Amino acid sequence: MWWSLLIAAATAADLRSFGIFERAEVSDLHEHGLLPESHVANLRLRSVFHVHRNSGRSGADGRGKERSRWRLSRTQVPDDFHSRQLDDSVSNAHRGRLLSYKSWSLTKASQTAFAFRTPRDKVLSIAALLAATVPLAAYNVTWHYEQWKGMYDNGTSLYLQWCDNTTTSNCYTLSNDTKGEKLVELDKAVLTASRTAIKATAGTAYKSDNFLGARQSGCAQTGTTGERCFGDEGVAMSVYEDDASLILVFQAGLGDSDLQNLLWQNKAWIVESFEDSMIEQWTLKAQQPATAEMSFRKAEQTYEFPIRCGFLNQTYSPFVNKEAVSAASGVGMTELESAGMWPLIKLITRTVLAEGAQTTKTVYLAGTGLGGAQAALVSMWLKKNEDKAYDTYLIAAPGFQCIARSYLQDLTPSAEHTQLKVYTHVMDALAGSVDRYSGTVCYFGLRNFTSAEPFFAPWRGIECNGCQWRVLYA
Repeated sequence: MWWSLLIAAATAADLRSFGIFERAEVSDLHEHGLLPESHVANLRLRSVFHVHRNSGRSGADGRGKERSRWRLSRTQVPDDFHSRQLDDSVSNAHRGRLLSYKSWSLTKASQTAFAFRTPRDKVLSIAALLAATVPLAAYNVTWHYEQWKGMYDNGTSLYLQWCDNTTTSNCYTLSNDTKGEKLVELDKAVLTASRTAIKATAGTAYKSDNFLGARQSGCAQTGTTGERCFGDEGVAMSVYEDDASLILVFQAGLGDSDLQNLLWQNKAWIVESFEDSMIEQWTLKAQQPATAEMSFRKAEQTYEFPIRCGFLNQTYSPFVNKEAVSAASGVGMTELESAGMWPLIKLITRTVLAEGAQTTKTVYLAGTGLGGAQAALVSMWLKKNEDKAYDTYLIAAPGFQCIARSYLQDLTPSAEHTQLKVYTHVMDALAGSVDRYSGTVCYFGLRNFTSAEPFFAPWRGIECNGCQWRVLYA
């Protein structure tokens, strides 16, 4: 057992004169979840000193009475720990900075054994599981390109780290014109290979993919087992279970149905609060300056009001075909119209966690995107109805406090939900600016969110020929 006091020093002159510290490696800190951030208040980390207590046995042969002893250790931090380059050095592999979901990160995740000992172990392992549970059938290349055409045409990738005709390490070398739909195809190829490798690492502990709802005509999967297909309407959940842990991973569908559901449940927020949230995200969370040019890019009222009112007057539904979903799930259409996916989410949860069932295993809930918000609702529901606070890990999930107020008979959103652990990038527009969170929220990406980084994109405005309003994109 490690009981640790960390002292991170920019210069360790005050402790260097003491010869009482044993040598420890960066990997030792990583193993016990003790690796701090490499930059704190612009100080450059040189050494980490820690005081810890672990069990040992007395006697020359180590077989005597068990006792606890204190040890003092010092870890020298190499210069390349601070490097932003994604190379294969040991220090970079363990550096204390959350990286973006690029091919390098997915590859590393697929090579790491699952562990749930320290907080860092849990986050890394659950992040890998989230990548492994993305349904490939839902990753429709045409749909993705249509939705994020501007991003892909600019050469920005979700999963692929690429360089323009260079030989940089851990970087796909592509020509200048390898963008658009070609880049989407490469994204899918990287995700497919990494997901397969992560599942192989999980082995038999990766138990099942489950689905509840209406299957799309022509889908190879049928019933409640197997991955969802693109166009399936409903909820999906994968299960990981080993000797000590049981993890329920909720998934978004990445299709038209989930987009409609997101707009349905967040319509009021988008109309009333989304603009202010985006400004707050840019100025406070990302700590970037707001310029007069940005204010100018907002459409004039003459052009903005018709767009805003048009969205306000549009009717959205959580389902494209609620009749089919009702028939497949057994949930009445009236309940689906008022509660959306929530009745299905509860039903699919009970297929694994039966009401009143007891387990000696540690249960975790997890999700990414809209699936993360679903996991949060389930966590709050189980806490209220069964008095069980399951640790719940959400990555890049939209907020859920407002939608939770629609289900007050099942959960209490205003209660303290310390079991919720939220991880979101400082400039994830869907996750960071839609609704509010409960629990502990970690905003990552600020450390590298500078104009010198390749994934930093200044806001741009595009003038519209023949009109006076501008389109914003990042």
